This record gives sequence, C-alpha cells and structure tokens, in this order.
Amino acid sequence: MLGNSRLSVVFITRKLERETEKLMIYARITVDGKSAEFCLNREL
Repeated sequence: MLGNSRLSVVFITRKLERETEKLMIYARITVDGKSAEFCLNREL
C-alpha cells in the first residue's frame, strides 16, 4: 500500500551571464526530501 508523500515545486530564475539581463527559468521538484532541479529552456 502506498503512503502519503509530500510534493513541492518551486520555480527559480538565474542569470545567464553577468553582462546580460537574460534570465533562465529552472524548476526544483522535491518529493519526501529528495530534490531534483532542471532547466525549462525558457528565457525572461
């Protein structure tokens, strides 16, 4: 039988380079304390 799990999704931005104003969007997914982070390949 499956138990309850805790899920969290957070979206964050990071600068591509110090000189530019472009930001990349990343998602961080956490399930029961184990996290994974990946890039969404989208710029702001």
